[in-house]
Amino acid sequence: MKPKPVMRTPRSYQLTRISALSALSVVGSFIHLPGPVQTVAFDSAPGFFAALLYGPLDGAAVCGLGHLATAIVNDAADGQQFFLDVAETTAWRLNYEVL
Repeated sequence: MKPKPVMRTPRSYQLTRISALSALSVVGSFIHLPGPVQTVAFDSAPGFFAALLYGPLDGAAVCGLGHLATAIVNDAADGQQFFLDVAETTAWRLNYEVL
């Protein structure tokens, strides 16, 4: 008797899932909490949900796109540079976890 093949998530389903959660993250970037810093927004909530439910790579992608959207909405000049720093750190961390 042959063993059943392991079912993997189709690539299109994963791309659709990340796109939908990233869209929610962009919507959350427009909702600000009152405070001294204007970049506090609800852009990370869909990313945390994705990380808990689908894994760290999906969560990092959604959080990264949400942070970039918040940086663009609030005209934060350092946002793009910070996004690159976080992306590099995430890549290094995932590289060491896989090994």
